[in-house]
Parts: sequence; structure tokens; C-alpha cells
Amino acid sequence: MSQEENTPLTDAFENTLSTVQGDFVRESIMSDSFLDFVEQNTKPIDQLFAYYRCAIMEVETKFNVLDESLSVELERNPIEHITSRVKSVDSLLRKMRRKNIPLNLSAIEENIHDIAGVRVICSFPDDIYEVANAFLS
Repeated sequence: MSQEENTPLTDAFENTLSTVQGDFVRESIMSDSFLDFVEQNTKPIDQLFAYYRCAIMEVETKFNVLDESLSVELERNPIEHITSRVKSVDSLLRKMRRKNIPLNLSAIEENIHDIAGVRVICSFPDDIYEVANAFLS
């Protein structure tokens, strides 16, 4: 008898295991109390990420306006490219686990400094300082 052939006992065991797993998922992971817990605890994270997305949009807009203004003033575009990103929730949770950071907003704000970022690429080193000075003024 090959290993791929199932006996009635093996089939019965697999059916029972599948039923037990399904019941466990329905009663534990999909229970109303668990789903309520997930909803209550993801809302603050969702709000935090919305705050970062809005901040990124604001900074990007300022750089785009600055690029337009400087391109008229300097008669060339000092900003070659602008990119941004907000860390995914999955990536944030993995980093928190790796660094043993507690799962609360204050710990996130105190310990994670790369949730969002904007990268501004300039063609020439002098443009970097020109853009930075204009941005900070």
C-alpha cells in the first residue's frame, strides 16, 4: 500500500480534524467578542495611519508648490522627483514585534520613526540646499 492511499480510518481522522478546525475558527476566531476586540483595537491604528497619510499629502503639496515656484525663479526645475510612502500596518506590526515594542499608540509614536516618509530627488547637490532652505523658510 502506498503512502498516498487513504484508509477508512485515515479518512475519518481527516474529516474529524477538519470539522474540529472549522468549529474552532467559527467559535474562537470568528466569535462576536473577538471581532469586536479587533474592531475596537484597529480603529486607533486606522486613525493614526490616516493622520500620516494626510501629513504626507501636505508635505508633498508643499514640495510641489516649491518646485513650481523655484522653477520660475531659477528657470529650471530643482526637484527631479518626489516620492512618498506610509509603512503598511503589517510592516509596522512586524517591526514592533522585532523591537519588542508594546502594542499601543504612545509606544508607536515614541519608538517608530519611519512610519511615513517623503523623498525629494534633486539633480544637483546645490539644489538640495536651495530646496531645503526654501522648504524650511
